[in-house]
Amino acid sequence: MKNKEENLPFLESFTKKEKESIFPLLKEEVFTENQIIFQKGDFGNKMYFIESGKVKIYDTQTGLTSKIVEVFSV
Repeated sequence: MKNKEENLPFLESFTKKEKESIFPLLKEEVFTENQIIFQKGDFGNKMYFIESGKVKIYDTQTGLTSKIVEVFSV
């Protein structure tokens, strides 16, 4: 199990068997700059891990204005 999934901190307490059952479910996605990944109100069926780059979380008020709520970067 020598791969980048092994280094996810939240998996440290998982057993080897638990990790082996989760790893096949993890899929890498690459996003371009300024690409919208999801919007407020979207159904949440994924969990995202940032391997590199920057993600900005915006709160849009009635489509007219938006403000940055959080910035995550690696």
